[in-house]
Amino acid sequence: MDAGDHEGSVEPASFGLDLSRWNDSRTMLAFTPPRPVVFLPQVAWPGLWHVTRPPVSLWIRANGVRFEPEMAALQLAWLRVGDGGYLAVIGVDVFSANRCNRGRLGLVVEASAVRPV
Repeated sequence: MDAGDHEGSVEPASFGLDLSRWNDSRTMLAFTPPRPVVFLPQVAWPGLWHVTRPPVSLWIRANGVRFEPEMAALQLAWLRVGDGGYLAVIGVDVFSANRCNRGRLGLVVEASAVRPV
């Protein structure tokens, strides 16, 4: 996915993120335009993948948000953490399993949960 693949705007606000008042360029590196990356939900949220859950109804399985092991995303910025590490500010378009529902998520995840395309 690149900036051209997103429907609508790829500005941070289109992902529900407001970085406009972050003034220190030493602790935030913004990408203009956003750069394509691969988002790894299993790395970001390891607890979601290896948990045994009771069965759910078919309509929840069909209409609930679906996360793939690798998902195209746009990285909007790197944020420097007080301990010296980095967080990736990303935007990812998500869909339900039946593709009837869609949304755009703005996420802040550990650097290990993204990789360059």
